[in-house]
Amino acid sequence: IGLPGNLISLFYYHRRKDFASVVYSIICGVDFFTVALIPIPVLVSLLNDRKPVIFANQMFCVGWNVVLYFLARMSMFLVMSLSVSRTIAIVFPFYRIQKAVFVASFVAYTLFMMVLQALIIPYGGDDMFYDYDN
Repeated sequence: IGLPGNLISLFYYHRRKDFASVVYSIICGVDFFTVALIPIPVLVSLLNDRKPVIFANQMFCVGWNVVLYFLARMSMFLVMSLSVSRTIAIVFPFYRIQKAVFVASFVAYTLFMMVLQALIIPYGGDDMFYDYDN
């Protein structure tokens, strides 16, 4: 249900240009990639008797892990941003939230996550290698 629901929502909100619709579009896009693309390497491995297949490449494992956690954290951040904007709209009904503030927070959080990953991976965070059980 998640994949078709996200696609329908993405097409609906993509046409509208107000603040909430832009945020909903981004959330649907991030969730689409999380639900549709991230599980594919796992499914390939499961359908090949749990052999590592593409997970045999350690660089892929590190990159896949970074993308997986980036999308999961970004999804949570976007839902939190939407919740905060809706709370502000309820408490201050005449206050207009500027898109520039949202975009700046989105970019700042993305940069923060990139720096965090860059610091974690060199210090043992790259120990994400799939080991086939015999």
